[in-house]
Amino acid sequence: MGRPADWWPLAEADPVPGDPVEVAALGRRLAATADEIESAAQRLRTMCTDTFWDSGAGEAFRARSVATAGKLAAAFGRYQAAAAAIGSDPADYAPSTGNRPNYAGTLDQAQALSLSALAPAQDAAATQRITLTRLRAEYGVSLWPLALVPDASGHLPPAFPFGPLPAGAVGAAEIADIAALVRRYNSAADTITSSRATLARATGIRDAAAANAAALIDSVIGSDGLADSAWDRFTNFIDEHAGLLSTISSIAGWVATATGTLALVVGWIPVVGQALAAVLGTVALAASVLALISDGLLKIGGKGSWADLALDTIAVASFGLGRAAVGALKDSALLARVTARSAGFSNAIGDLMGGATWLNGGERALDEVLPETWDGIRGATGDWEKGAVKAATEHAPGPWPRWGDVLRGFHPVSILHDGFKDIGDLKPSSWKQLGAKATWADAKFFVGDPEIHEALEGVGKLGNLSKLDSVRGFVANVASNHDMWRLVTAPAIAADFANHVLTETGLKDGFLHDAGLGWAAEAAG
Repeated sequence: MGRPADWWPLAEADPVPGDPVEVAALGRRLAATADEIESAAQRLRTMCTDTFWDSGAGEAFRARSVATAGKLAAAFGRYQAAAAAIGSDPADYAPSTGNRPNYAGTLDQAQALSLSALAPAQDAAATQRITLTRLRAEYGVSLWPLALVPDASGHLPPAFPFGPLPAGAVGAAEIADIAALVRRYNSAADTITSSRATLARATGIRDAAAANAAALIDSVIGSDGLADSAWDRFTNFIDEHAGLLSTISSIAGWVATATGTLALVVGWIPVVGQALAAVLGTVALAASVLALISDGLLKIGGKGSWADLALDTIAVASFGLGRAAVGALKDSALLARVTARSAGFSNAIGDLMGGATWLNGGERALDEVLPETWDGIRGATGDWEKGAVKAATEHAPGPWPRWGDVLRGFHPVSILHDGFKDIGDLKPSSWKQLGAKATWADAKFFVGDPEIHEALEGVGKLGNLSKLDSVRGFVANVASNHDMWRLVTAPAIAADFANHVLTETGLKDGFLHDAGLGWAAEAAG
């Protein structure tokens, strides 16, 4: 039989909801499951004895069986505690205790008690409605204004605390009838108060049984060694959000591909190209790192692949190593130009002093020729900042990036500084200059890093100065670091595009499965 839907005037809804019969049935199922687990654990402990499997494999199997039996025993404790907490008989009205919560029986008892309070309360409320209606209709004009307003306890005050109103002269019979009606109303209020106390007892024993059941289950869970660890909760979180992480990885991958590719093809644009390439490269790195984190989390949760993780790592590593190579290349190119100027001018003076210019014209001839020679060498070597030369000298770049270069290539502060140091060049006035024809007069399209292009262009202008003994080492360093940059950049771009092509064509999962690199293949194995 169902519970009443109307609980006025005791509550707005059923104060003791639930089905004790279904709760007891759950308790019996939990008890049956506990028995099955106990039997399985006992069988594991007794199987594979030394009498028929006396070997290393048998010993290992027995050790695993015993360990599994221990976990089953802990699970048995949980199910047994849950069964005891819930109870198996709704007719069992034994008091709930910490060791025997008996929730099903207590719930049934609480529901019966609440029902015993409902009918008297509803009858009393009906009596109050009828009584109050009679008082208002028959004697309203003869009563004090607050005579029909219940107080905090639900009772009506005396009808004539100061005698009858002058306008409503009533006789003794009417006064007696009014007093009787007020007593009837207040008696009904007492009944409602008593019913509410009965309902409070019902919810109280229900709540106590629920607290006992929760405490018993918590005590077992907290001591059986099966509780989820922080790592378990972490991996569960990953599993629950695997779809979101996969979406983030996909979007971040496309952003990294698009911005990384654009960074290599916008550097030639006048005025804004170099700053734009730096910003795009930094965005590409940030997106690659985000994809790496997402795919790493998916791999931890068992939903990612080593292939995705490897591609993300290659993308991030290629950026950091590429930055290291660019730094070494730029400083090598600068030192090549600085050395070419000093060594070239010294050699020029030596050649002039030992040649016909000195023999025929002496110092006057030198004074005429040297400025022209200096202007030529200066034109070939270009200009630079003194601070840059000092920094390059202290850096002392080699044929390959040093560990310091690599660390700087991955340093977040350095990345942000280099990526946004020229962002001021992207102001509206700079973009406006692109509309002028003169801005594009000397522009030449190229694909690559604009800083590398600028450094190589500066070294290329050295001409024969690059063959000087003191300069050749720096020029060789420029070439080797350029090779390093291409070595880490080109394969990363190719792998990135191949990854997107395989993903979008639906061939990736099958390819990874055949290669044994995907999560599905790992799960199947």
